Amino acid sequence: MVEVLKKAKKISYELALLQSDVKNKVLMSCAEFILKNTDEILIANNLDITTF
Repeated sequence: MVEVLKKAKKISYELALLQSDVKNKVLMSCAEFILKNTDEILIANNLDITTF
C-alpha cells in the first residue's frame, strides 16, 4: 500500500507539469474508466471494508 501511495504522489507531481488540455484528457480518461468499471470497483471496495 505504501508503494502505491508513493507512486501516486510521484505521478501527481508529473501531472501538475502538464498543460491543462492534457490534464483534462487524463481526468476524462480516469472518469470513463471509473464509470465503465463501477460495479467491479464497488465489489472490491465492499471486500476491503468487510475484511477489516
